[in-house]
Amino acid sequence: MLFPYSLTKDGAKIKGVVFMQQITQKRLSEVKNHQPKGGLDVLRKLCEDRFDAGVRDVLVTTMWPETIPSSLIETEENLRSAWGKDMFRYGKDCESALEIVEYVLGLRGPG
Repeated sequence: MLFPYSLTKDGAKIKGVVFMQQITQKRLSEVKNHQPKGGLDVLRKLCEDRFDAGVRDVLVTTMWPETIPSSLIETEENLRSAWGKDMFRYGKDCESALEIVEYVLGLRGPG
């Protein structure tokens, strides 16, 4: 998980949480067992005073091969359905990483 943050006069504030999931992991149970949705609630309780208003959480899929088989597209669709929020593909380049960070910081919309 990554935690983009901003600095304020009160100290650092968490702006978002980036949950990362390898697209090559075919079992959705791995996402459900790690409970990314519930994970944000736990983080809020642990760091309550450090969360910025409107904190964003996003699921990022990683480890995409150069040639994408249809089975991975199906896995992505299943993850999107289970996650129920915005998702991004990390494309192993600065552009996709910047897109994710800008989204979490509220500087752009999804995808």
